[in-house]
Amino acid sequence: MPRMIPQCQWLRQLGSGHIYHWTPTLALREDMVALDIESAEARIKAIKTFLEEGGMDAQSRAEYSERLTKAHEVAKELTRMEVDMEAARARKEAASLPPSEKDQPDQQTTEEQAEERRQQILEKDPTAKRIAAMPHKKAVREFMMIEFGEEIDTEPKLDELKAMALDRYSKRLFEAEGL
Repeated sequence: MPRMIPQCQWLRQLGSGHIYHWTPTLALREDMVALDIESAEARIKAIKTFLEEGGMDAQSRAEYSERLTKAHEVAKELTRMEVDMEAARARKEAASLPPSEKDQPDQQTTEEQAEERRQQILEKDPTAKRIAAMPHKKAVREFMMIEFGEEIDTEPKLDELKAMALDRYSKRLFEAEGL
């Protein structure tokens, strides 16, 4: 049975960061997470400000690059704020629990939860699946050249090359998501 995010006002798509109003159909999607009202309003305000300042309508490549960098920084900062807010809520909730429930060993730390979430995202990501299914070194080399513009040494074993490509891809993926 697919998971469904409980009804809330806003949802955020993991890969793109786009914000949507909650609907039952969107809530069933694996790449959607609930977004509290304060975070959604902060993200919407940042996007509106960015668009009012000209968005990506740049006169030169340097200006475009500068605006793109600024947009990524704002997105990362908002994601950090959301993570901090979630951690604060978890601490507040843990403080309100009776002592017998606080000391249960099955509760995960935020780092463990983040790592588990990263692993779940990678398991569902089509590019990560494609990397794992690459049949030979040449395919990994071509992928690295196309995706990252890097020429790699093909002397290591195929599994090592796949691990290197997956590591590089996951760093970029999670950096964009702020995880």
